Amino acid sequence: MGYDERIELGDGRRLWYLDEGDSEAVPVVFCHGSPGSRLSAVEHVQLAVERGGRIIAPDRPGLGHSDPEPGRSLAGWASDVADLMNALGIARFRVLAVSGGGPYALALAWALPDRVERVALLSSPGSFDIPGAMEGMARAHRTTWLLARWQPRLLGWFVGRQMVACRRDPERFTQAIVDSMHGSDREALEQLDAEQRRRFILAPLVEALWQGPKGAVEDMRALRAPWGFGVQSIRVPVHLWHGEQDDATPPQMGGWLAAMIPGAQARFLPGEGHTSTILRYAGEAFEVLLAD
Repeated sequence: MGYDERIELGDGRRLWYLDEGDSEAVPVVFCHGSPGSRLSAVEHVQLAVERGGRIIAPDRPGLGHSDPEPGRSLAGWASDVADLMNALGIARFRVLAVSGGGPYALALAWALPDRVERVALLSSPGSFDIPGAMEGMARAHRTTWLLARWQPRLLGWFVGRQMVACRRDPERFTQAIVDSMHGSDREALEQLDAEQRRRFILAPLVEALWQGPKGAVEDMRALRAPWGFGVQSIRVPVHLWHGEQDDATPPQMGGWLAAMIPGAQARFLPGEGHTSTILRYAGEAFEVLLAD
């Protein structure tokens, strides 16, 4: 077990993953944000282990060290995770997703209902195709998703500039992200010390862009495109937490998920934003996932 494990998938691609916790503990697949990497799970390992969980966080194709898969879809992610679970000898598992990992987690629930026992979503986007999906979204996020759908090459240029800035001056880049936040999101980040900020912001992003911007663009393109499955057909228990002041994935997205997924249990959080929900409610999400 460790941060740099890897397997070869059925089609020959390599999948890298983090695996932390007792091998006999309840396995939880962690779906990182977009762009993100397996290192996004580092900040949550202790929360999982303390509650009796084992956290397994794979890099999606083209992110971190996992080999790319051009033209991939959300639904196709289930095949990669199934191969990983088979390699680890795990029959059934639970899923925690943050931010852009949410739709990938729902793809697992839809495609692998006999293996996924429970799903928890923190600040997950819903479908971008519903009317008013991006109302209330901050301009930078809205621009990103429009480019992901209509101008992926331009998005790649923008992500590449971020990659250069991040590598040139990591501390300045991290502080710029904090300074761009407001309300509860900024407050939550300012409460982290320098090492926690490095683990939560910098390390996952640097790792995500290790191969360059193409994997990040492909990941966001798959999120922005039609998902290829209907969430209304999901029969796995789904729990979600969503900030009412979220301007990255506006609360109407969480409302759509709660309304469309049969039996979904939703908690909408007054005063909380996108990042603050992830930081402040991950422990509660693990408690729900690891109950019983």
